[in-house]
Amino acid sequence: MHFKSLTGRRVVGFQYLTFPNGSDDGLFDSLENEAKKMQNRYTEAISNAIKEWDTKFLRKMQSIYFGCGKKCCDNKDFDTEQVQSCIEHCEKPVSAAQSLVQGELNQLQSRFQTCVRECSHRAHDKFKGADDTLTEAQRILVQKETLVCVNKCVEEQITNAIPATVRLVSAQLQKLRAEQPSD
Repeated sequence: MHFKSLTGRRVVGFQYLTFPNGSDDGLFDSLENEAKKMQNRYTEAISNAIKEWDTKFLRKMQSIYFGCGKKCCDNKDFDTEQVQSCIEHCEKPVSAAQSLVQGELNQLQSRFQTCVRECSHRAHDKFKGADDTLTEAQRILVQKETLVCVNKCVEEQITNAIPATVRLVSAQLQKLRAEQPSD
């Protein structure tokens, strides 16, 4: 058993920010660059959380799991089923830790996506006309308003949601680590 790549997670939510091609004034390039900066800040905050869990808990849990599994395999008194049962017992805390981290990251990302999507909808609803079309000037305003709102989403995640999730997951990982068979 091994942990799925947690650091390779694709951050979603920013796809709701669309920038048309062909603008001559470079404004959309500037807006797109600002969106990329926000995405990078968010991705870095998530990566830092994952690294913290990995170095403080997950690696040690995996090490204990492998040692425990080795003891199961080395026990000459066990038959095949007992070895398998022993290994499954060793694996439970590691599997629970992986599920915990994945679940909390999915929940965090889902809340972020909802916030970004709402930003996009609010900005579009504010400017769309009766025929559901936007002028070029309105599209620029929609993008600017959306970015301001998305920046608030990013700030909320970085200053509140991610640290709260780190504390919650760290406490739960500590409990799972304590429940592991001793090495």
